[in-house]
Amino acid sequence: MDTSNVHCWTASLRPSPHLQGLYALPPEAAEMSKSEKWQYTGEYLQACNCDWGCPCNVGARPTMGFCEGGFAVNVTSGKHDSTKLDGVRFAIFAKWPGQIHEGGGTAGIWIDEKATKGQKDALVRIITGKAGGLPYSIIAATVERWLEPRLVPFQWKFDGVHSSFKAGQAVHATLEPIRNPVSGERAGHQSHSQTASYSKRGR
Repeated sequence: MDTSNVHCWTASLRPSPHLQGLYALPPEAAEMSKSEKWQYTGEYLQACNCDWGCPCNVGARPTMGFCEGGFAVNVTSGKHDSTKLDGVRFAIFAKWPGQIHEGGGTAGIWIDEKATKGQKDALVRIITGKAGGLPYSIIAATVERWLEPRLVPFQWKFDGVHSSFKAGQAVHATLEPIRNPVSGERAGHQSHSQTASYSKRGR
């Protein structure tokens, strides 16, 4: 799967009232611990099957009528309660039959086989939205079926437009620059890190 950009999410932001209406939290949200706290900073790569610009972000239908994509993270520092997440890599990819906000998605989680059981359990709680916080609570609200998480060998290269990753045999992405659809000329690229955090304490 090819992608044309590298993005940055800051996951401590609150959704707008409009988004809160679109993405009702799933029943699993009731499983969240009131004292649960997590945060991480890391390198982030994203890929999807739509034309660059992502039609779903501006209210249009997906390029192919359905959405298939996801992202991978190389955690440089982080923790879930007392469990350190430093150095762990993971990917989440999903397929939705229409626009993402319409739901009905099927999603899979791939975690670096070097992760400990505690790290795997923590990441699964975070990614499936059970630990609370954005963007995962919103993503989880659109997923109807979660596949069994897999521990796999993880290859990672974070080098601007030359970035790539491979998680086992099922998931891989290689970046390429955005190109002008008329002239084919390179239109540039961006490289960013991702920061995500959440705490229910004091709320």
